[in-house]
This record gives sequence, C-alpha cells and structure tokens, in this order.
Amino acid sequence: MADPEPLGQYWRLAGLNILGVVAVTLIVSAMHTIVRSKVAGVIIAVFIASGAVSSLATSCAQLVGSRLDWIPHVVAWLPMVNLGLLDDSAPAVGLTSSATQGAFGLPDAGMPVWAHALVCFIGWIALAAAVTLLANRRRDVC
Repeated sequence: MADPEPLGQYWRLAGLNILGVVAVTLIVSAMHTIVRSKVAGVIIAVFIASGAVSSLATSCAQLVGSRLDWIPHVVAWLPMVNLGLLDDSAPAVGLTSSATQGAFGLPDAGMPVWAHALVCFIGWIALAAAVTLLANRRRDVC
C-alpha cells in the first residue's frame, strides 16, 4: 500500500490546479468578450478548454522549434501545457497523477515546475482580466 501524501503537498497541487483552471476560464471569458458572439465564444471555449490549442501549439513547436528557437519558450508558458506538466510532476513530490501530457521537449525554465506554473497562471489571469476590462471599458451595458 502506498503511503498517504502529506497534506501540504496535496493542497499545493490542488491549489495550483484550481488556479490553472481559473486562468483557462478567464482566458475563455476574455476571448468571448472580444469576439462578442455566442457561437464563436462557445467554439473558442471548447478549443481552449479541451486542450486542442495547447496540443496544436506543442505540435507546431516540435516541428518548427528546431528552426525558430523562441517558439518552444513561448509554448512553455501556455496554461494548458503547465497544467499537464504540473500533473506529471506530481509523483515526484509524492502525489498521484493520471496525466500523460509531459515530455513535450520544452526548454527548462530554470525553476521548479510548481513555481513556473504559479507564475504562468498568475500572469495569464492578469492578462485575461486586463483584456476583459479593456474590451468592456466603453461597452454600453443597457
């Protein structure tokens, strides 16, 4: 039988996963606010939240990354990629994981995965909030 995870490590992983989901949700909300179309907003939500955008970006990074060195660095900061890397690093800190999204061949950010994910999620939340506020700044609500 496996040893139970320490409570602090479990809550750290759970908190980072929740923060990642909030980041993805706010990105979808910002994109929907920019497009201002219900149908396009739902399509964008499905593509972003399902990981299709992340999968496409990582595939392109693997193909084009050898010629353009900056592409894998950009892909490493996508929220869905960080959620996958965070879940894949969970066994290393004694937590269970069922994610199989690791091994993207992405460059090392020079920090632990949890710190990279934390910075990424906070940055995307701030960016999505700013975009939403700017898009709604002159919008008439009535």
